[in-house]
Amino acid sequence: MPCGAHLATGDVNGGAPPLRVALLADAITPPLTGIGRYAWELARRLSDPAHAIRLSPLTLAGWRDLGALEAGLSGVSAGGLARRVAGVAWAAPAVEAARRFAYGRWLRPLRGRRDVVLHGPNYHAPASDLPTVITLHDLSTVLFPETHPAERVKRVDIMLEVARRRDFDIITDAAVTADDIVRVVGAPRERVHVVGLGVGRPFSPSDPLAAAATMAKYGLTAGAYCLSVGAIEPRKNLSRLLAAYAALPAALRSAHPLAVAGAKGWRDQGLLRDLELARRDGWLRPLGYVPLEDLPDLYSAARLCAYVSLYEGFGLPVAEAMACGAPVLASTASSLPEVAGGAAMLVDPTDVAAITRCLERALTDAAWRAEAGRRGLARARDLSWDRTAANTARVYRAVLARS
Repeated sequence: MPCGAHLATGDVNGGAPPLRVALLADAITPPLTGIGRYAWELARRLSDPAHAIRLSPLTLAGWRDLGALEAGLSGVSAGGLARRVAGVAWAAPAVEAARRFAYGRWLRPLRGRRDVVLHGPNYHAPASDLPTVITLHDLSTVLFPETHPAERVKRVDIMLEVARRRDFDIITDAAVTADDIVRVVGAPRERVHVVGLGVGRPFSPSDPLAAAATMAKYGLTAGAYCLSVGAIEPRKNLSRLLAAYAALPAALRSAHPLAVAGAKGWRDQGLLRDLELARRDGWLRPLGYVPLEDLPDLYSAARLCAYVSLYEGFGLPVAEAMACGAPVLASTASSLPEVAGGAAMLVDPTDVAAITRCLERALTDAAWRAEAGRRGLARARDLSWDRTAANTARVYRAVLARS
C-alpha cells in the first residue's frame, strides 16, 4: 500500500493511535552528507515501533517507504539536475516555488487533518494547514553569506521568509543556534526546540590491522597524520588551517602531514591553489571525497583531527572523530564547544598563530592525545541518533497537542 494511503487510513490493532508523521525526504539522496545523513538516520529510527510513530517519507516524486529510500541510496543522485538548475541566484525563487508545489500536490489529500505532523528536516516545508515542524540546522547563509554561493543564500532567504509567515515550530541542532534563530529569524523562543544530532555506526575505533588497507589506499601511515574532514569551501576555514600548518616546524610537518578529506565545494579557487602548493611542498595529502566506509579508519588512525570551522550548526566530523577515539582540535565558534563537551582542545578559528600553537602541542603531547581520546569516546556515547529520534518525537507530540 502506498505510504500516503497508509498515512490517511484509520487506526489498526485498536488502542491508542500511533503518531502520524509525514517526513519530507528530498535530502535523502546519495552521497549522504550532513543534512542527508540527519534525515536518513531520523527516518530509520523513527520507524522503530518503540516510538509509536507511523512514518511516511515524502519525496518530490511521491510517497516512499523506508526500503525504497534505502535502495535509492545505492544509486546515482537524483538531485543533480535540480542542483544545476538552482546554480544561479535568479533561479532560486522558481526552484523553491516548484518544490513547494510538488510537495503541496502530494499533501493535498491530507488537508484539514489535525492528527498528522509534517516535518521538513532540510529548512523548508510547503504551505499547509498541517501542524508543521522544520529543522534549521544553522544560519550560516545569513551570518556568513560570503562563504556560500549566491543562489544558496537566496534560496535559504526564501525558506526563512516562508517559516516566518507560517509560524512553524523549529528544531535546531544546538542551543547557540537556537539563540541565533530567535534573534535573526524572530521565532518565539518557546517554538524553537534544541535536538542535538547523533553519531553511530559505522563510527567506532577501528582495529589497526583492519585499517591497514585503508592506510595503504590513501598513502598514509597510522598515527602519523593530522586529519581534516569537510567540503572544500570557505566556511570550513581551511585557508587558516593551511597557514597555521605551514608555520609549524618543518620536521613536524614532514613527520605528520595534513590529510584533507572532502569533496570540492564552492568559492574555492584560491583554496585549491593553496592546497596544491602545500601538496608540492610535501606536507599535505589531498584525499578528495572519502566514502563513508573509509572514514572510521581514517579517524581512528589519525594522530589528530583538526576542525577549525568558522561556523557550524552542529559539526558532525567532531562527533565522528570522538566516536572513533581520535583526539580533536576544534574551534571556539558557534556550536562546536557544545558538541565537544569539554573533550576537545579549542582554539579561536580566526587566530592563525594560536592554531599553530595548538597544532604543535596536540601533535607532540602524547599524554594529552591519550586523555583527549578517552574523553572523546565518553562524550560520543552521549551523542546517539536514538536520542535524536526520541527527542524529535517529543517535539512532534508537543506540537500536535497544541494544534
